[in-house]
Amino acid sequence: MKPKKAHTNGAAPKKRMPKWKRHLDEYSAEDIVHITFSSEADLDAGTALIWGGRLMGAPFDLDPNGPSFFVPKATVPFFAEAGIKFTHKPAFPNVVH
Repeated sequence: MKPKKAHTNGAAPKKRMPKWKRHLDEYSAEDIVHITFSSEADLDAGTALIWGGRLMGAPFDLDPNGPSFFVPKATVPFFAEAGIKFTHKPAFPNVVH
C-alpha cells in the first residue's frame, strides 16, 4: 500500500463538502436540526454562509418564530468553523425511532 502524499505546504486537507439533497423534506427527521443564532450578527453570518457561502446549495427552512434555521445535521460543523455562535437541537425531538 502506498503511503499518503504529504501536503507540500503543511496544511491539512480541506473537509469534503457533503452532497446535499435538493429539499429538506428528503432528509430523515433524525438528520435535521434546529439552529438558533446567538445574535443578529451571527444570524447575518449564517444567512450569508448558506445563501452564498460554503453551504450554498444546502437545503434549509427559516423558522418564523425567531433567529433560527432548520438545516441538515451535516451543516453544523461548517457554521462552527465559520466562527458563528449558535445552539442546536433536534428539529423533531418527539419522533420515535
